Amino acid sequence: MNADEAALAHDASHPFGRVPPTPVPRRPVEQREPEVPEPLRRAAADFLETEYEIVVDELQPYYITGERQQAAAHLLRAAAQFALYCIDGRTDEGSLNQVRRDIDQCRDIDPSVVPDTRFFSPEFISLFESTR
Repeated sequence: MNADEAALAHDASHPFGRVPPTPVPRRPVEQREPEVPEPLRRAAADFLETEYEIVVDELQPYYITGERQQAAAHLLRAAAQFALYCIDGRTDEGSLNQVRRDIDQCRDIDPSVVPDTRFFSPEFISLFESTR
């Protein structure tokens, strides 16, 4: 008798007259990183195109779900704001303070974040590392 026949076998002791199928154990669902939200993807493209003002004006980390994605949004916005600060002659302390606030928020959300040296300037990375 094969497995299908055994599953359909008559069993007088079972209320429905047959042996119930053996339940198949479920495997745990794999935990995957959520996809990159469209606003974050768009902001990264704008950043690479040196559209720093667009990144600063339009990227709102609080509307992005997922802690790693929110931290990345703060990091990206900080880097764009820092680029504008440098372009504007490094005189606007308010702008630099906003950069530091975004860095702090990035770290508060995900302390393991480290700026990628292929994506961010050495000067921004240095500021990121010194902002604690």
